Amino acid sequence: MLSASDRVKVVQSDVSRYLAGDAQAFDVVFLDPPFGLNLAVQTCKQLEAYGWLAKHAKIYVETERHLDFLGMPENWRQLKSKSAGEVGYHLFERVE
Repeated sequence: MLSASDRVKVVQSDVSRYLAGDAQAFDVVFLDPPFGLNLAVQTCKQLEAYGWLAKHAKIYVETERHLDFLGMPENWRQLKSKSAGEVGYHLFERVE
């Protein structure tokens, strides 16, 4: 359980519409897009391009197991990548 309720923001919205709005840099981002729609890489690119990430943000991405991460932002470094069943889970760090 997080004991940071005054510093945590949970948003349930269409991601493209939300990311096109006013950006606020976050330190931690959790992404779990619907599988099979190729939204993970596109969303990661939008986070980077629209200013949603702090300098050394951590980005957790949950995807289908065999997703190709071709096209990810070049200044992101993959810290961990594992899978369980049909799910892949990955941790990235934004570096400058």
